[in-house]
Amino acid sequence: MDLRNFFLVICVFGLSWRSTSALATMSIDLSSEFLKIAIVKPGVPMEIALNSESQRKTPLAVAIRNGERTFGEAALSTCVRSPKNCFVFFLDLLGKNVSHPLTQLYRERFPQYDLVDDPVSKRVAFKIDSDTQFSPEELLAMILKYAKTLAEKYAEHPMSEAVIAVPPYFTQIERLAIEEAARLAGLKILQLLNDNTAAAVNYGVFRRKEMNATMQHIMIYDMGSTGTTATVVGYELNKPKEGGENAVLHVKGVGYDRTLGGLEIDLRLRQLFVKKFLEKTKKDASKNPQALVKLLKEAARVKKVLSANTEFVAQVEGLMDDVDFSYKVLRSELESTCEDVFNHIPRVVEQALEASAVPLEEIQQIIIIGGGTRIPKVQEKLLTAVKRSELQKNLNSDEAIALGAVYQAAHLSKGFKVKAFEITDAVVIPIAVQFERGSSKEGAEANAESTNRLVKRVLFARSNSYPQRKVLTFPKHTADFKFTVQYAEHDFLSATEQAYIANGLDFQIDLQGVAEAFEKNKEKRSKGVKAHFQLDASGIFSLDNAEVVFEFEKEQEIPSTMEKIGQSITNFFSGSQSNDSAASNATESANADVNAATGVESALNGTEKPTEDTGKVFSTTVVNKTVTTKEKLKHGVTRMDFAEYKEKEFQQSKKRLSAMDDKDREKMEREKARNVLETYIFDIQDKIYQPAYEKVSTENERESVLKVFREASDWLEEESSIQAASVYKSKLKTLEAAIKDIADRVLEHKKRPEVLSDMAKSIDLAKTFLEVMSNGSLDGVFTEVEVEGLKKLIKETEEWRTTNVGLQEKSPLTSAPVFKVADVVEKGKTLDREVQYLLNKLKITKTKAKADKASKEKKTDGSAKSENGTSAAEDAARESNASGQEDNNPVEEGSEDTIQKEENENQSANQTVAEGEESITHSPEEL
Repeated sequence: MDLRNFFLVICVFGLSWRSTSALATMSIDLSSEFLKIAIVKPGVPMEIALNSESQRKTPLAVAIRNGERTFGEAALSTCVRSPKNCFVFFLDLLGKNVSHPLTQLYRERFPQYDLVDDPVSKRVAFKIDSDTQFSPEELLAMILKYAKTLAEKYAEHPMSEAVIAVPPYFTQIERLAIEEAARLAGLKILQLLNDNTAAAVNYGVFRRKEMNATMQHIMIYDMGSTGTTATVVGYELNKPKEGGENAVLHVKGVGYDRTLGGLEIDLRLRQLFVKKFLEKTKKDASKNPQALVKLLKEAARVKKVLSANTEFVAQVEGLMDDVDFSYKVLRSELESTCEDVFNHIPRVVEQALEASAVPLEEIQQIIIIGGGTRIPKVQEKLLTAVKRSELQKNLNSDEAIALGAVYQAAHLSKGFKVKAFEITDAVVIPIAVQFERGSSKEGAEANAESTNRLVKRVLFARSNSYPQRKVLTFPKHTADFKFTVQYAEHDFLSATEQAYIANGLDFQIDLQGVAEAFEKNKEKRSKGVKAHFQLDASGIFSLDNAEVVFEFEKEQEIPSTMEKIGQSITNFFSGSQSNDSAASNATESANADVNAATGVESALNGTEKPTEDTGKVFSTTVVNKTVTTKEKLKHGVTRMDFAEYKEKEFQQSKKRLSAMDDKDREKMEREKARNVLETYIFDIQDKIYQPAYEKVSTENERESVLKVFREASDWLEEESSIQAASVYKSKLKTLEAAIKDIADRVLEHKKRPEVLSDMAKSIDLAKTFLEVMSNGSLDGVFTEVEVEGLKKLIKETEEWRTTNVGLQEKSPLTSAPVFKVADVVEKGKTLDREVQYLLNKLKITKTKAKADKASKEKKTDGSAKSENGTSAAEDAARESNASGQEDNNPVEEGSEDTIQKEENENQSANQTVAEGEESITHSPEEL
């Protein structure tokens, strides 16, 4: 995100973070071909997370070979070598079985896979071998876990929650399958946000200033890899009762085609290439899975190039039987090959307009996103359909969905607070309830009549807004009964699309306890059985609860108006309300009762009767009040679709995926340890003959070390593939030991001049301070022992330095050092600590002397003033504040380097004390 957008998000929309433990969240754009991940954390609002290759989008692919997994680009590289083990474009298989039309379509598109029905769940699975198979839900869980890892690495913060963007046409079973996959991945879903809605959020958050109380409409046309949607969206500002203004996004209507996308064009091109290769070589590439994968990859490349060029040569080396493929493709040929595909584009727009009931003229902008919209023919067809001269491209085609979803994630997360941006989505596929009509008749006649009377009620119609709750009343059912929930009629879809959503929602609810509730409340009036349904923000339908509602009349005594007046007067004169305000309240209450008396009492159905309390002279009114009571019902759910995930299956899948996670971690540790070892071997083999190493080692030493490293290099090439991380680490320690003596000499030779120079500066500083101590200006501050002690220490340090430097200069560099760098550092620290102790004593002595002087002058004359008009105490305070400057006098004779050295060594002394080393620095109390 650029700086302008950063401040727009922060300032305009109030994106801020709270001080909580959850200070980062993420979104995942779950498209069929690519994965886009966005994060938000303090200082990084709405940013796309980069993957391990520093790319902003990651192929949605996972490969499993020999029990090991790879993701993204690494997985795609496996597809050519082992097509059966690399899984792509599998989202359409979620929650389905082999016989489902979308599964059959997938099998036609990707014949390399062996698809079977799992014997337990009855859902489709990828069969790898006789003992191994994976469901699409498990593969998706692996992808989501990988996305979580990428986000955590990029954000440098743990992630546990996410908003996942999914196509709006995903059915109930597909949405529940995604929730199951996220649960397997250990990821909490904050919301399943429709991807078209997420794009609309991204558009709206930066255009709040353009919104007003009048609804403004746009259309977002998104042509992705496997599906196309057109969405009519409205924006407005409303004013809630509590004040302020809220931006509101209304999804008015959606049109879609879940097989119209870039993949279909790629497949048409692949089919063309297979045909041309067969004509040229008489070899049928359609029978070869590796050839099909290569051709599909090349088709995608050709499609992209032809979006900007009129012709391009498709080339695949060694396509089949070592025979190359080459064919020149014209853009016009691509358009004619995919003519029927492009003809579906207007229909999606028509669906959206029909669902929204918004005239095309009222739509201000047509915004295109998605990779498919880059194709010139797509834009041409779309311009004709919307009757416009241009299309807007003011959203990032690849990232708008992920960024809109992460804004919603920030809103839903506990770690952030954003300005209100309300979202109301629209139902794409209507949901209905079907049941047998109940009857008030009794016995066999009622049963016979009710058997054939099926009723269907649409709960959530097309384009109804959600999240929303609805209540369905069954007024004539007095016994336990069942009803089914399915998708309602969807004639607005093509026959093919209707087949795709078949079994996407199908379950039966059995309400129990109805008869018992009626028996228990047989004296009361029934208001019917009420079932409470909801369609939540994720677009998932559920039954909240069911109950039987009854009414009955209950007598209730209401004090008459005159009694209320009398009681108010009594309270006032009895002192129960002692202030003027209370009296005023009593009078106002009485007046209100008098004014309302006629209307209220004439409307009550009851009689007046004297009160039983003889102390009262006023009557009460008895009325019949309607009271409602509810009896909760038990309900059982029997699913005929594949949205039920049993706990046993979940635990088995979780255990299996956890084992694969452990294996991946072992692999990463092994690869990391191997890389470190390999780098170290090459590094030392390169350095061993560099001047720095040659100076401090003999030829025999170098050859001995090289022998060890060559053996390790040979071993690495021959046996490394089967070694554990611990073996590589052990080898590394052996190599480090072999080179240690030479490496130590190199380091000593390099650092020795620097630390000797520092020691010389410390000696000069100490000598300067010793001169000041000895010139008589500081008499009474330091004892003779302290002066002689510093002098002795300076002499010892100088002698040690002179002697050892002389011995080192005579010693060959190939021998062990006469002294080590650490020895020099320690000697210098000892001298610096002694000087620092004496400086501290000087500061404390001077400060005490000034305080004593000020105190003495104050006692002599508390009101005495100095020559400049201030008191002696004030002068002493001023002198004390300036003492820092005076304290520098002992070292003012030195250079700036000397002063800087003192400051550095002060820090060094403090560090020594912090580490618990022996120090001669004294506290003020000791002095």
